[in-house]
Amino acid sequence: MRKTSITSQSNPSVVALTANVANVATPYAKITVPRGAMYRLHNRNDVRDRSVQGTYIILDLRDAAGNKISGASRVLIGTRGPADEFPKFHRALPYSIWRDLSTQDQRNEDFKATIISQSDLNTNLGIEIPEGHQLLIHVEGPDVVDTTKSFFQIDFEELN
Repeated sequence: MRKTSITSQSNPSVVALTANVANVATPYAKITVPRGAMYRLHNRNDVRDRSVQGTYIILDLRDAAGNKISGASRVLIGTRGPADEFPKFHRALPYSIWRDLSTQDQRNEDFKATIISQSDLNTNLGIEIPEGHQLLIHVEGPDVVDTTKSFFQIDFEELN
């Protein structure tokens, strides 16, 4: 098993970014698991030799003017299989978890535990996503996310 980092700058065959629609829960990022792979998004992470319940996602969402989007926005985490008519949403998290932290702060051990503890996906081990399936990040809030000015990073465990 190995760690795989997917970011907003990853290969377009894996990551598709779209501008959301203001005030409607719409896709910002779709991460498609490559052929032959199985990813797990952990819902328990170690920070300074202690296990913390929750997932670890780095998020910096900005509008066309380069300003961070409203902390009142919601970030919805979902999955969707190739034959699924609708996505399955696991959690809706307030963007305020990430809004006041730079991406550098979000990587800092002091802040990491806070982000993880506020990002519990309500699953035990996490979410397993087979090949061809997608992890979805939807955004719902008053601002339109500019995909060219925004950034995310998600670390998966590759299970095969």
